[in-house]
Amino acid sequence: MKSGIFLFLLFCALFLNGQVSFTGDLPVRNFSKKEYNGGTQNWEAAQSASGLFYFANNEGLLEYDGVRWQKHPLPNRTIVRSLAIDGEKIYVGGQGEAGWFAPAENGTLRYYSLTEKVPEAYRNFSDVWDILVQDDAVLFRTNRHLFQWRGETMRVYDSGGPIYHLGVMNDTVYVHDAYQGLLRFDGEKYELTDYGMKPESEVTAFLPFQNNTHLISTLKGGFYIFDGRKLEKYADSDLNWLKNRTVYSAKKLPDGRYAFGLLPDGLLLTDENLQQQKLIGRKEGLQNSIVLAVGIDAAGNLWLGTDNGIDYVEVNSPYTYLYPDGDLEGTGYTAAVKDSVLYLGNSNGLYYRATGDFAPVAGAEGQVWGLYTEGNDLLLGSHTGAFAVDKTTVRRFYEAHGTWDFVRLDATHILAGHYGGMTVFRQSGNNWERYRNVENLKESSRILAKASPLRVWMAHPYRGVYRVDFNTDFTTKEVRKYGAADGLPSDNLNHAFRIRNEVLFAGESGVYRYDAESDKFAEAEGYNDILEKYGRIKMLKEDAAGNVWFAAGETVGRLLITNDGLNVNVDSETFPEMSGQLTGGFEFVYPYDKNNVIFGAEKGFIHFNPEKYNNSDFNSRVLLRAVYLTSEQDSLLRSGTTIAEIPELSSAENSLRFVFGTTSYRNPEAVEFQVKLEGLSDRLSEWTTKSEREYQNLRHGDYTFSVRARNAAGVVSEFASLDFTIRPPWYLTAPAYFLYAVIGLGLLLFVRKRETKKIAAAKNDLQNEFEAQEKRILKRAEASEIELNRVRREQLETEVAHQNQELATATLHLLQKREILTSLKSDLNKVVDKIRNQDLQTRDVQKIVRTIERDLESDSEWDRFAHHFNRVHQGFVDRLREKYANLSPTDLKLCAYLRMNLSSKEIAPLMAISVRGVEAGRYRLRKKMELKKEDNLQDVILGV
Repeated sequence: MKSGIFLFLLFCALFLNGQVSFTGDLPVRNFSKKEYNGGTQNWEAAQSASGLFYFANNEGLLEYDGVRWQKHPLPNRTIVRSLAIDGEKIYVGGQGEAGWFAPAENGTLRYYSLTEKVPEAYRNFSDVWDILVQDDAVLFRTNRHLFQWRGETMRVYDSGGPIYHLGVMNDTVYVHDAYQGLLRFDGEKYELTDYGMKPESEVTAFLPFQNNTHLISTLKGGFYIFDGRKLEKYADSDLNWLKNRTVYSAKKLPDGRYAFGLLPDGLLLTDENLQQQKLIGRKEGLQNSIVLAVGIDAAGNLWLGTDNGIDYVEVNSPYTYLYPDGDLEGTGYTAAVKDSVLYLGNSNGLYYRATGDFAPVAGAEGQVWGLYTEGNDLLLGSHTGAFAVDKTTVRRFYEAHGTWDFVRLDATHILAGHYGGMTVFRQSGNNWERYRNVENLKESSRILAKASPLRVWMAHPYRGVYRVDFNTDFTTKEVRKYGAADGLPSDNLNHAFRIRNEVLFAGESGVYRYDAESDKFAEAEGYNDILEKYGRIKMLKEDAAGNVWFAAGETVGRLLITNDGLNVNVDSETFPEMSGQLTGGFEFVYPYDKNNVIFGAEKGFIHFNPEKYNNSDFNSRVLLRAVYLTSEQDSLLRSGTTIAEIPELSSAENSLRFVFGTTSYRNPEAVEFQVKLEGLSDRLSEWTTKSEREYQNLRHGDYTFSVRARNAAGVVSEFASLDFTIRPPWYLTAPAYFLYAVIGLGLLLFVRKRETKKIAAAKNDLQNEFEAQEKRILKRAEASEIELNRVRREQLETEVAHQNQELATATLHLLQKREILTSLKSDLNKVVDKIRNQDLQTRDVQKIVRTIERDLESDSEWDRFAHHFNRVHQGFVDRLREKYANLSPTDLKLCAYLRMNLSSKEIAPLMAISVRGVEAGRYRLRKKMELKKEDNLQDVILGV
């Protein structure tokens, strides 16, 4: 009877008033030995202040910056068992080795051994298992001894027995001695105090607990509570998870939870009261279930060093993964909560979880399409029909294949969309009965949206949009199809969603509203203004707060809608981690409340806590890790945690490669970088996932390289910058310029001297050339003058010849005329003599004779002759008059004829005298000209 009551109460707690369990598998990322290039086992994990993570590995110290791994082996190539970080120093302990790594001059980690500082008698130690850094000392624990490095001295402390653990509580150091229990170490000696009891097994961790106490975990002896004065066994009878398990490592998380590395089952997360929350083993994503070390990063997530590999467990992730069918990982299509029970429908059936694991709902095997819950009903649409869900079983009320989804029309009627159209069902008691089919609609009706009790919209991905109107008795009133001709982009890829009391439609592009007056569709501008940048709308879903979840293109996000009383403000946020994970073509989101949102994924379901996402610590610090010279081949210039400076570079060292990373360990594949090199360009590069940048053949000058990171959440880091200088080549330095000036001055003087000589020589040559040229010019001038005179003479001679010819012609004409006239006169005189007795005739003949005489005595002929003569013998008469003023006109005529070299016989007719008269005239001329006997008159006249 008691057992029956207990089961009944348990059932009520689970199904009526229990809290819905949305817990899923945490995101786990695996790093294999091949990826980090180290040994299989990892014994310790810790994060530095800069954000880098370090691991004590079988093959050395591993370093990870979110992008790349580096391995730093010990000199003796042994296992690194432990590590502790103090600023830039990373203390490590290995087999027979202890010391630290620190940046060398070029930034690379260099190992500094302390082994030689250990007294020789204790130098042959085995493994260093724990390291504790204090203000003025560093403690190294081996199995037998405690080494203290202080100043420049290494001291050894022996407790007398094996030492299992080294820890600290409230600034007090404790060691667990196998024989004596807990010993206090004050820096100089061990102090044995009676704490009431001794741990039954090897201590593995000191963890802060409640009320200023510490929780001490042991390997196989459970837990103890220690307040510094008394050690008590923790009452762990209700910790069922602890039975038959070994606690090898443990850490307390910043949020108060605990993480325990269990052998052989993996990682266990508990609340602050050590109650189990989640066990993470190989099934949940670990590479190996033996967790040797637990490390916590700045975001509160865990890094596990396992027996084979390194795992990153995002315990603070806003995402968890639900696989209700276990390893089958069927595609997720629908989800609902009813009576505090979570139901998930996937390609393999319907599953439920009240608490603990999922279980299948009997009778709901196979493809599940949709879940509908309103009021007291939970309805299921599947490939095999329509069902009513009753807690863990189903009852089919429609056997036709393929029911997609449901829409409630009123209190007693629902509409179901199925493979062959739509059917109205009516409620009768607790059962649903088929009422009637929607007429004139045979298309598969998967996407439904209710506009009003008598109007439902159906969108077909490849047929268009259908409006279904009902009469008041839910008989079919009208079915109207809409497509590209009615304002939609096309008949393809259309969806319908009921958002904020209206039906919205999404097509191949954009969001649309139906306008009843025009019976057309128009763009929904308020939504398009925000959503169009993301791509084609695939899903819209309103949550209880009035926000709208969406899937568009490859983006998943939500519209945050607030009302300040006057305006509706819409903002958007996106969740990059969800990109590409939703079920293609069947995008589904179930926003149960502000902390629990479920997405259907291609493998299972994704549980999302938006509040945790908003409050998560997205650490996106960017680190400049290394700079390489690449002029000929890669050579490391600087490396380290982050590089602050590099030496001044020569002109030949002008090709560089910058390597960078980020401490954003969540979804590192989505981290992008943006760089710029001031001095070359002030423009930032495009965002890229590439974590290095190379520049070649840089000019000399000052440069600043800057890089920043953007993580998957869109958080952008501050810039990490590095200033450097490339010196100019030697031929562009100050000494070179001075040398150039000296050489230039010398060359100038040399050139000046040479040019002076050249100028003098040139001047001399020029003078000689000038003189020669002058001579040539004078010679040419003389020749030209001679030639000119010759030409002139020839021209003059030609002209004189011409004038002489004219003069001769005129003279000849004159002579002929004279001769004719004289002959005519003589002949007429003879005639007169013969006819002297005939008076009349005689008078006429005499008249003719007198005319001839007048003509002979006329000066006109002489004037014409003188004209031609003066043209040939210019100035002759004037010169003759000037020299011989006593010459008469007749004398001048005679001189002119003599100048023409005429004979006396030729002159006589011209002067109308006889030859003797000419001779007499010549004689008179000689006397007037006072010529001597030996002077030739002709020559004298020609010389005038």
